[in-house]
Amino acid sequence: MLFYGKGRDFMKTAVIYKSKYGAAKKYAEWIAGELECEILEHSKGSASELSKCDLIIYGGGLYAGMISGIGLVTKNPCKNLVVFTHGNDANALPD
Repeated sequence: MLFYGKGRDFMKTAVIYKSKYGAAKKYAEWIAGELECEILEHSKGSASELSKCDLIIYGGGLYAGMISGIGLVTKNPCKNLVVFTHGNDANALPD
C-alpha cells in the first residue's frame, strides 16, 4: 500500500475500478498516478484490502443508472470514499 501525503497526516489510499471498455481504467490510472497511490481492478478488491485504507477512490461505468461494481464499496464500508463514474451519450458523439 502506498501513502499519500507527508508526515503524520498521510492517508492510505487506493483507487479501485471496474472497467468494461477501458474508460474507467484510464481515469483510475490518471488519478492513481497523480496521487501516487495503489490501483486495483475490482476483481482484486476485497473487504480485507478496503479495511487497510483510509481513503478509497472507486470508479466504474454508469449503466442504466447504476455504477458498475459499486457493491464492493457499499457492502464493505470504508473510512472515506470518493466515487467517480462516466457514461456515454450516443447523441453527444459526432456523426
